[in-house]
Amino acid sequence: MQRSFALPICVALLAAGGNSIAAQQRHTLGVNLRVFGTTQVGITWFLSPSLVLRPSVEADWQKFSTGQGTTLTATFVALDLDVLFPLRTEQRLTPYWGIGASLGGLWSDARDATTWAGRALGGARLTVVDRVDLFGEIRVEYSHETAPGSQRVVLATSPLGIIVYLK
Repeated sequence: MQRSFALPICVALLAAGGNSIAAQQRHTLGVNLRVFGTTQVGITWFLSPSLVLRPSVEADWQKFSTGQGTTLTATFVALDLDVLFPLRTEQRLTPYWGIGASLGGLWSDARDATTWAGRALGGARLTVVDRVDLFGEIRVEYSHETAPGSQRVVLATSPLGIIVYLK
């Protein structure tokens, strides 16, 4: 059971663009939720019209039977940071691209491991109503797990997420 988790490695990208009048009229901070195997909760922070930070926490707990009368439990927790670059602003549908990283841990009855991942992604954010957006993404991700030392590269879609903006 390999999982990717994130901790921001890309903070140097914070030096992009200043605020414009358009960015000040739009919401700047929102809470986002996405469920894709693990539950991911975070914030979406618009630093400028051309730069968005999305730190989040992923968590998962599983209990399953081995088929031989025993059960195993596994817990996964990770920190993620995505840096997003919108391709246009002030549109109902906003495409974007980005990069991200994860750092996490897996603890189970069978083994413990540290995981990390790096990813490139593309997606779109759709404004549903004034304070609610939906978003979806496709990503290419490299992940590494320390025990037993497995690595993988995956091209995958992420299920829809929701952003609720704070006033």
